[in-house]
Amino acid sequence: MQIASVQIGVAEGDKAQNLDRAAEKVRQVRGVDLVVLPELWNIGFLSYDRYMSDAEGKDGPTLGMLMELAKEVGAYLHTGSFVERDGDRYYNSSYLLSPQGEILANYRKLHLFGYQSREAQILSRGDKVVVADTPLGKLGMATCYDLRFPEVFRRMVDLGAEVFLVCSAWPYPRLEHWCAQPGPTRGLSTG
Repeated sequence: MQIASVQIGVAEGDKAQNLDRAAEKVRQVRGVDLVVLPELWNIGFLSYDRYMSDAEGKDGPTLGMLMELAKEVGAYLHTGSFVERDGDRYYNSSYLLSPQGEILANYRKLHLFGYQSREAQILSRGDKVVVADTPLGKLGMATCYDLRFPEVFRRMVDLGAEVFLVCSAWPYPRLEHWCAQPGPTRGLSTG
């Protein structure tokens, strides 16, 4: 299985440019089996003042564009996350899409980050662990700070997870948490 973890430099205040950047990056990795985008890449994790105004429903431009893009490149696509509006609640929400652009799973971040962050003040936490059964294997879904809570991953394993898809907006000073050993890492790009 070939997986592309796509990194995107967020253009603050320009969702259209961020959508274009993501589409370009996904097209560049055409031919892989699975593409994974970052957390809140369409507006930026630290754009708390825009969480509610830039939130989208399931039928919004971000998910719609990504569904078409999954079909175009013929790959499974983990959408990373975006602020999703559902009624009067807001979630840090991720989707897993099939190569036909169909929704296979939806995950809403369980553990919202509170330290020097407004994420936990603005957003609602999800309420379920998600594992999607695909021809690539059983894929468990999590988002960034969830990584600090092993019980979530234990539950995914109990549900049959073979691979964990964890999108994040992880700060560079904590990069070593994602690496087997601290120091430079191959394949990471911020542009």
